[in-house]
Amino acid sequence: LDGNLRHMDFVALQIQQYPPCPLEIVYGDKSEEITLLRYFRDNIAGKTQAGRAYIKLYYQWSPYIVAAMEDDEVLKSEMKEIIDGIMPAIRTLVE
Repeated sequence: LDGNLRHMDFVALQIQQYPPCPLEIVYGDKSEEITLLRYFRDNIAGKTQAGRAYIKLYYQWSPYIVAAMEDDEVLKSEMKEIIDGIMPAIRTLVE
């Protein structure tokens, strides 16, 4: 580089921003539940073919679920109840 910036080409990076996952909407990004669920995803579910298929399906539908929950507090509350119901089983699998 000769210090002459007139001859430099700058490349713009496209940064793709993903919507939050439905679980982040329900619990918050830094919650204990999210930490546990991510550990389950990465270390248990992600190690099986069925688990990977479920994870793929989850990410395909996540933007639609998030949009629906943003418009419907009852749905958000019902999703939390469902997830709260399976959290004890997930905790058992993780421990």
